[in-house]
Amino acid sequence: GGLDDRLWNLNLIPELVGRDIASCVVGPDSAWKYQLQRGGEKYDPAKPNFVPLYFRGSLEGPKVESPVHIAIVVNGRIAATTRTSTNPKSPCQWTALLGEELFKASTDEVKFYEIEQLNGSYVLHELCVNFSN
Repeated sequence: GGLDDRLWNLNLIPELVGRDIASCVVGPDSAWKYQLQRGGEKYDPAKPNFVPLYFRGSLEGPKVESPVHIAIVVNGRIAATTRTSTNPKSPCQWTALLGEELFKASTDEVKFYEIEQLNGSYVLHELCVNFSN
């Protein structure tokens, strides 16, 4: 397929993808904590056949009835948006697949933000890692 029909173009809030985090409204840290089950590996130019594209994680925090929307930021730009599962057996699980062109060096920085929709706009709240598990 072409670049426009790639699997990682399944973003839930496409208007945020590609935006520089500095141009977004960022509020206080999220009440949610995240834990990665997959992802976060560094790109290694010596291993060009492995690029860390797939992320899977879970959130721990306040009980909510609707999914939590998440922005994945790579090197200061929103690379993808996703949400927690709607499956009642795994309501806090989430996954995302990112484009390989986003990863360039072993120094790539990946951050995660909760997306809050507020008055027709978006406010991002940085998610902190959960070290307790």
